[in-house]
Amino acid sequence: MGVGQIAGLMLFFAALAANLVAIATPGWFYVINTSPTYSAGLFTILFESTSLEVPRAASENVAFAFSIIADVFLIAAIVVVAIASCKDLVGIVEKLGGLLGLSASLFIMMGMAVYTGLKLTTTVDFVFITWGYSFALGWASFVLAFIGGIVALI
Repeated sequence: MGVGQIAGLMLFFAALAANLVAIATPGWFYVINTSPTYSAGLFTILFESTSLEVPRAASENVAFAFSIIADVFLIAAIVVVAIASCKDLVGIVEKLGGLLGLSASLFIMMGMAVYTGLKLTTTVDFVFITWGYSFALGWASFVLAFIGGIVALI
């Protein structure tokens, strides 16, 4: 197992974990300077200590769909890199894990960009909104998957 494959594998695991946490947590954005303050995720709105399930808008649906597709690609990349590193395969199989990781990063980027754009255009008073930790984890998973894909290809 080469150093690039180990590094790519670790980056893929980190990207998958960050993306799954981003999907599941209610910290995509915070509404501040209003009463009551609250945070919202893809599935729930958290009013201080009360969690409410809300219908998802187009931005949440797109981010969720692209994130799930990216997670499938990341799992496939992890499996392919692990198999390729154990069997000492040569050729395209060796590079397939990196290509799958790069594809996953593309899907994450599209979902996050669409979410960002739709939130900016559909929010009336953007002055009261700040991005949260789940949003940051989503973008971090893009960076991790992209770097992991490049490292796994090398």
